[in-house]
Amino acid sequence: MLLYYFADRQAILAAVLANAGLRLAGQLSALSDATPRDPQALEIELLSITASPDLAPYMRLWIDVAARAARGDPLLRAVGEQVARGFLGWIAERLAIPDPAERDAAALRLLRLTDGAIVLRAVGIE
Repeated sequence: MLLYYFADRQAILAAVLANAGLRLAGQLSALSDATPRDPQALEIELLSITASPDLAPYMRLWIDVAARAARGDPLLRAVGEQVARGFLGWIAERLAIPDPAERDAAALRLLRLTDGAIVLRAVGIE
């Protein structure tokens, strides 16, 4: 019956993941205000937020999306890139670094650190 509204299974999956991304963005906004802060403070906050029970389902989904993208799924690579770029922007706008190039570089470092922590948490290393 869903195929009446969507062209194929890939379109359904894309819509579901887009909705999950919007819900994640809402959760992130609820858990953290947009006040710029130094990278160390944001690092602590990011590690805490991504470990919260409220975000656990999204973090598990993120790991699955990234793993399937790494195995060559073009849809999940595109969706994963979109989600990662959104989260990267979310991080950058919360950094109190005036220089845009330095802010973007710091945001990327924090995203790498956060994603690494998410993966390690998933395999039992906290």
